[in-house]
Amino acid sequence: MSKKMTMFALAVGALIACALPAAANAQTLEEGGTALAVGAEVTSTSTNFKITTGAGNIVCAKATYHAEVAANTEESGSTLQSAPFGGFVVTGCTVNGVPVTVTAPAIATVTFSGFKGGTTGFTLITDIAGLSCHFSGVPGVTSFPLGVDSFHLEGALVGTHLPCPAGAVVEGDFTLETSDGTPVTLNL
Repeated sequence: MSKKMTMFALAVGALIACALPAAANAQTLEEGGTALAVGAEVTSTSTNFKITTGAGNIVCAKATYHAEVAANTEESGSTLQSAPFGGFVVTGCTVNGVPVTVTAPAIATVTFSGFKGGTTGFTLITDIAGLSCHFSGVPGVTSFPLGVDSFHLEGALVGTHLPCPAGAVVEGDFTLETSDGTPVTLNL
């Protein structure tokens, strides 16, 4: 019995060892099966962008992240860097049906590595009835299954400037496309 268990354990170990190199590859951004070149323009758009706070939910009709490909290899993954031609724009926002102005939204980078990734430099300021609230954080990015043209952004934000909420959660689903509207997919 112990000999069978040992053989089984060795077989499972061999399967895992063979699978690890394939799983170690990071995601690449592709257009029509071809990896995007560094410098290519990519637009990510969300129609369900939301910031949940204890004082109410900020729901936005549209959030658009204009970016350039900063890295795109199977070894290190893909990175989008905020583009100088537009950056991050959020429009049509409300809190409990009351219009809210979102100013200075920013995402410095979005990184895809494996099935998860992250952001850097995520900030935004909301103006609710003259009260200016600042939020910042490092939301995570998930993109599963492979071959899709979208990713999910979600994570905690820290609020500053009392009496604004001290914390919030941001989330939204973003579709990826080139400047001419061609879908961009995430693949291993």
